[in-house]
Amino acid sequence: MYNNPIIPGFNPDPSIIRVKNDFFLVTSSFEYFPGAPIYHSTDLIRWTLIGHALTRRSQIHIQTPEPGGGVWATTLRYHDGVYYIIAASFERYRPQDDDRVWPRGFYVKTENIWDSGSWSDPVFFDQVGFDQDTSPSISPLLILLAVLPPQNRSSSESLPLVSRRDRIYLSAENTIIFLLPKGAQKAAIVNGLGRRCTGKMVGCFAGCSTGRETFLIPVEWKDDWPIFNRGKKISLQSDTPHLYEYQHPVAWRDDFSSPELQLGWYRKNTPMRTDYSLTERPNHLRLHGGPYNLSVPSCPTLFLRKQIHHYCTWETKLSFSPESQHTEAGTVVWWNYFTYSSIGIRLSPTKEGARIVRFRPAEGEVIDRELRSAVSDVVFFIECGDQYRFGFKEVNGTSSETQWIGEVQNSTMTQSPPVGAPFTGMMLGLYAFGERQRCVLFGIILLQSHHQSYCIHHRSHSSSEINDIKC
Repeated sequence: MYNNPIIPGFNPDPSIIRVKNDFFLVTSSFEYFPGAPIYHSTDLIRWTLIGHALTRRSQIHIQTPEPGGGVWATTLRYHDGVYYIIAASFERYRPQDDDRVWPRGFYVKTENIWDSGSWSDPVFFDQVGFDQDTSPSISPLLILLAVLPPQNRSSSESLPLVSRRDRIYLSAENTIIFLLPKGAQKAAIVNGLGRRCTGKMVGCFAGCSTGRETFLIPVEWKDDWPIFNRGKKISLQSDTPHLYEYQHPVAWRDDFSSPELQLGWYRKNTPMRTDYSLTERPNHLRLHGGPYNLSVPSCPTLFLRKQIHHYCTWETKLSFSPESQHTEAGTVVWWNYFTYSSIGIRLSPTKEGARIVRFRPAEGEVIDRELRSAVSDVVFFIECGDQYRFGFKEVNGTSSETQWIGEVQNSTMTQSPPVGAPFTGMMLGLYAFGERQRCVLFGIILLQSHHQSYCIHHRSHSSSEINDIKC
């Protein structure tokens, strides 16, 4: 018995390989940076994020793409001691207007998959299209498939190649065909299929819970054709006997003691400059708010983490004394720059020197609440579940009662964008914006899960500082 998804949160288009007794899996990252997250497992159930293949501007330069643009359908391969990732990156994707710039494909490679900095700069090829793939068992540069739309009809996409015995299988949506290559093929792991050390075979694919996530199903072969999940509908639980139930970690902590950010923080687009520091003040993340607010398609000062539980609570306690009407700092539920809901601190537009809490829902009117003090700490709450509920509590000597300021329905948060496409998943994050304003400091962050929920607490000092998180 095991639970799906095996990798919760926004992790679509999984591609998996096995090297000796280690499994490695890469997923698509679309408009987020760093790109191409890589996971490791030894049993296909317990997965750990070990790095990213695209971590430098010289590798991927994503600027102002629509939702769903950026890096698509990464494929992971291994050949003669070298790991390859093949992908494509959309610089413009507006299917509503039939306005797309069809991307050239590229690959990056490394001999050390554990070292994110070792991945090469991309090598581009002139075969345009998306969802590229290569032969899973011979040199990864010998066979290449790409998808382009035929005229006046829908296209088949996501064409993983599967090697078994003396055949290569090509799957296209609900159809599988096979090719007979020259010579026998040998592969234990292929794009969406993986063989455990027990000899059992499984398949991975993108399913939806809190976003496009990685699911796992058993695969059996009958008369040389794969049967997925014994021909049954996909469920969140599987009774596959050779796998086991795994509860995802109940705690996550970031005390910013490392000179680099922990794995799992993401930016919208490739940052143009360094707008944060982990060394200016020990054990704190210092954000330098840029000129772009959260509705601008460029890269704002916004740090995001994937929402990995349906039921959870995100709490942010910060101290922020803005000096301009054009600056704000707070926390956000993020779908894309068209659809997000935020709650933050800014100056009052009507009362000099006073601060307000501003709740900006994805739909509806902005709601402001004046704070009693111009200097007190404020705790923000986002309760995630069947809806998103936003609240705050002002801390001034003794704790006050929580004031719930608004709610946003899940259907509102997950609506399709006016341009682009909803290919990602829900994220939670921290932000700051405003030109020539004070920086924002965040300290220790702890993530804890109790039953079906988790919560994050931030405690702040001085400008905008968070120094402890607990549940």
